[in-house]
Amino acid sequence: MRLRCWQRAREERAALRRDRRRAQAAFFSVALLAGAGTYAIFLLLVGYPTQSWYYFSLLGFAVVLIESGLHRILRGAAAWRTARLAIVVAGFGLVLPALWRGQPMRLTNLDAVAQVLREQARPDDLVLVFPWYLGISFDHYYTGATPWMTVPDLPDHALTRYDLLKGLMTRPDEARRAADRAQETLERHASVWVVGELPLVEGNPRPPDPPIAPTATLGWREGAYVLLWGRDVAYRLQARANVISRIPIPVAGAVSPFETPPLTRFDARR
Repeated sequence: MRLRCWQRAREERAALRRDRRRAQAAFFSVALLAGAGTYAIFLLLVGYPTQSWYYFSLLGFAVVLIESGLHRILRGAAAWRTARLAIVVAGFGLVLPALWRGQPMRLTNLDAVAQVLREQARPDDLVLVFPWYLGISFDHYYTGATPWMTVPDLPDHALTRYDLLKGLMTRPDEARRAADRAQETLERHASVWVVGELPLVEGNPRPPDPPIAPTATLGWREGAYVLLWGRDVAYRLQARANVISRIPIPVAGAVSPFETPPLTRFDARR
């Protein structure tokens, strides 16, 4: 009798542990679905064009929940321990060749661009950085005496300040500071150095004025506004510069295509 009671209590405790593990696995499943759905809604609401790295946090979140849920259900199975180890080894095997190939690649050339500007640009010249988000890395590397600004000009380069950019989209006339400074620099026969690829157009037609967001057809399309602001700068440079020189950047090895802007010098020589 005592043995049967002990066996029954043991079975009840085992059943309770199984139920607890299943409940935990169900929680992880619901959390995964809710987290992925919430993140998708967030991306739709902010409307940013995404890149692959935008999903790293979601991937880490999903991996933790999936592994934890499977462990709660299958942790007693020897095959699960073997499979988990095999998955880890296979994952390393898949990413190791790509890591090995990418290991010597530079992630930016802006340190080399900054060095060229420190050596060649004069204090009365002007450096323009386009697009504006390159100003974050440029601000980190550049310590020269030549003044610089982004296109459009933003007062803070510590982060990707979309809030400041959004403010300029509602006040597009204030975004002309970079174009005005570039024009004034050329008119006094100093040089304008452009870090990045301005939208130069053959024949140099006058660009349209950026509309006030979001009532116009552009809405809140940041890329469209940045292109118009860049075209305003390019229009004034093309109209006044009679010498346009692409400056070589001495960088050994491959550079990531995400941050390898060229350097161009504009001069209005007498």
